[in-house]
Amino acid sequence: MVLPSSDGGSAAGQVQVVIAEIEAIARKSLPAAEDDASLATQDFRNLELDPSSFGEVPIARNLGIQHGAAHEVFVSTVDAVLQDLRDFAATLSASMKAHQATDEGVHSALAAVSVQYRDHGSKAAKEFEKKLIEQGDALHVDAPQADAQPPAAAPSGEGATTGSTEQTSGTGY
Repeated sequence: MVLPSSDGGSAAGQVQVVIAEIEAIARKSLPAAEDDASLATQDFRNLELDPSSFGEVPIARNLGIQHGAAHEVFVSTVDAVLQDLRDFAATLSASMKAHQATDEGVHSALAAVSVQYRDHGSKAAKEFEKKLIEQGDALHVDAPQADAQPPAAAPSGEGATTGSTEQTSGTGY
């Protein structure tokens, strides 16, 4: 399925298909195409004519030789197409297995990161709180209380100070 773009058109180069759907193509559709090609060409593939069956005159024998050569080219080409279908199905299946393994590996890695950082506070937030406590007087802000909820927004007005780290005009930042 092609994903639509935000302007209603199709997103160029972006196709989203479920891995199971692609595996079904490799397992069912390609073997069915192989069967169809085999059946459709079976009569001609099995046809064997001796060049003399075209007649004894030189031009007829020449036609028989040409028919035999064309038959060989056709049969070899159909055999190669069938092998290409089998190879494509195998490659498609292997590719989907690799994608599935990658998806599972990424999922596992993200789950491990999630567990690792579940109760982990950000270093930036901790350092901010630490420095705010140390520099609170110089910044004209009240130091945060340990385990306190974030303070309410500062009231508007020139130089207003509260527990908020945000200040109005005149602070220099």
